[in-house]
Formats: sequence, C-alpha cells, structure tokens
Amino acid sequence: MDPSEETTETRPADPDPRLGTPRIVAIGVVVLVMVAAGAALAASFFSSDKATSEIHQITYPTLDGEQASLGQFAGQPLVLNFFASWCGPCVAEMPAFEGVHREVAGEVAFVGLAEEGARPASEIVARTGVTYPTGLDTTGDLLQKFNGLGMPTTVFISPEGEVLDTHIGEMTAEQLRGRLTELYGVRFDG
Repeated sequence: MDPSEETTETRPADPDPRLGTPRIVAIGVVVLVMVAAGAALAASFFSSDKATSEIHQITYPTLDGEQASLGQFAGQPLVLNFFASWCGPCVAEMPAFEGVHREVAGEVAFVGLAEEGARPASEIVARTGVTYPTGLDTTGDLLQKFNGLGMPTTVFISPEGEVLDTHIGEMTAEQLRGRLTELYGVRFDG
C-alpha cells in the first residue's frame, strides 16, 4: 500500500458504561409493569370470586311477599330479567321468555324482577302467562347492581354466579335461544 494513500481507520469509541443504564431502567419498568399487571389480574380473579358469592347472596321479595334468594339457583345457568308493566318492550318480550323458559325447564333457570310494586307486577305476570319465579326490585338497586341502563334488562349468569352478559332492550325468542346456546351450550330442536 502506498503511504500517500494511507487511510485513517476510525474505530468506534469505547461505549460509555452509562449507556447501559437506560436499558436497565427500561427493563426494570417492563418488569414492574408485568408484575403490576399480574397483580391486577389476580385481584380481578379474586374479586370475581367475591362477586360470584355476592350474586348468590342476593335476596328479593317475591310477588306474594316472601323472601327469595338467587342462591337457590346456584349451580345452574340463570337468566335474570328486569321488567315493568309500564315498559312496552318488557311486556312484549315476556311471552317469548315464558316460551323459552318452558323449552329449557330444568336446564336453565329464569327469574323476573319487576321495577314497580307488587300489584302492577302481579297483573302483568298473570296477563302475559309468566310462570317462572318473579319478584320485586322496587328501589332499582338490583338493576343498578347489574349495570342495567334501560328497560328491559336481561342478565345471563353462569352456574358459578358470574355475569356472562347483559342485554338491554327487548329480546325475541330466537335471540334468547341464541344467547342460551352461545353462553350455556343449550341445544334446541329444529
């Protein structure tokens, strides 16, 4: 090689040992986030268990003035329907709910809770032919507990007492059957 063509070779400078610090901090932050996420997941799991037991502890007055509990349905799927006689869509869906209730008797439990007094609730239950257990939520506390924002509200609860889905608005028999198949694996003939 000709000395006049000599090139100066540049070598990268020795890395600054402090450049590793941001990486360590970043890794530490990722680890902390993962630990926090794991803790949040564990907390939701345990609070879900708590919510499960709370659902089965809910009591309500029946239309005849007795006390009943959702706990009596523990171990089986439950459809909880909030209704009122002044709610047109509620009244319209009640015969469909009764029909599907009869189709799945023994497989899925149904409970209706009226957002009004016993007299109008009893009248609409009789007029629509509902035979599944019905009760009262005159304060609206239970509807609120299940995040109901309108009427009717239908809550689908697992055998363990976990809320699987909430539907706000009228449901047809076909829609209800579809949800029972999707959520509980119920099969219908035809």
